[in-house]
Amino acid sequence: MIGTWFESYGEAWNYFLTRETSLENFWSVLPEPEGSILAGWLIEPPPQVKDAAHDLLARLGQVEGVVAVPRHFLHIWIHGVAHDPTADRISELVDGAREVWAGQGSCEIALRHANCFHDAAIVEAHTDGVPRLLAALNPDADLRVCLPHMTVGYLRSPSAASMRDVLTDFRGKELGSFQADNVRLCLIPIARSTFMRPWMVAATHSLSSA
Repeated sequence: MIGTWFESYGEAWNYFLTRETSLENFWSVLPEPEGSILAGWLIEPPPQVKDAAHDLLARLGQVEGVVAVPRHFLHIWIHGVAHDPTADRISELVDGAREVWAGQGSCEIALRHANCFHDAAIVEAHTDGVPRLLAALNPDADLRVCLPHMTVGYLRSPSAASMRDVLTDFRGKELGSFQADNVRLCLIPIARSTFMRPWMVAATHSLSSA
């Protein structure tokens, strides 16, 4: 679906500003079976950051073809690790993360600047922690295209022009900074009919404060 991954936030923003074709349909890549689950590691922002996203979410919810993210679903993604995992597989994932993340410290995350990828409206998450955690978990990950972010709207092929006023208005906004002290392995419903329903937390891994 997506031919080019952005290597910088600036590249993504400039592409969005000049794009003339409709943006992508995020739902087109989701599986149809209703029980589909993706296990993935993520960081959940604190309540004050979610509060700060309220006005942006409200504006995006008024744009045709944009599905604003519900408050409970706001997160900073690290890595998806398994589809439809069994209980044994979840235990393996938790043990593996505990091993590779031993000694990994907490990190500060600054959420600022609305932006847009091919299939999602996002807020940039400025941090060295997410790339560090991803590299330890998946040494084959291409960190050139690791742009930490908090998705605020998933797209159903809206025109780029219809979103420009909203995202431009929030381009200079800061949603706040916080210290990420833990990461969570979440079981996320990802069927087309269930996506963005509340996830289940399978495990929490604490990051050291050193």
